[in-house]
Amino acid sequence: FFATQESRDVANGIAEMAKMAIMKSEELFCLLEEHGPRLATDKFMPSFDVDGAPARVLRLSIEKMLEELAPNLWEHSLER
Repeated sequence: FFATQESRDVANGIAEMAKMAIMKSEELFCLLEEHGPRLATDKFMPSFDVDGAPARVLRLSIEKMLEELAPNLWEHSLER
C-alpha cells in the first residue's frame, strides 16, 4: 500500500504519527526520530530482513490513535 502513495502523503502520515508520539508515546517518538527519514524515503519498506522499525512504528501509531479515539469513536463531542 505505502509503495503506491506519493512521497508527500507518506510524509503527512509520519507527521500525524509524530503528533501522536509527542502526546502519548516516548518509544514512538524515539523510533520516529531515529528512523523517520528512512521510513519516509523507503515508504515503510524494511531495509533488511530483521528490520522491525517499520512494523513497530505502524503498530504503536495505530495503538496510540485507537487509545485517543476510543472514548469518542464517532466524535459526538468535539470539545477539545
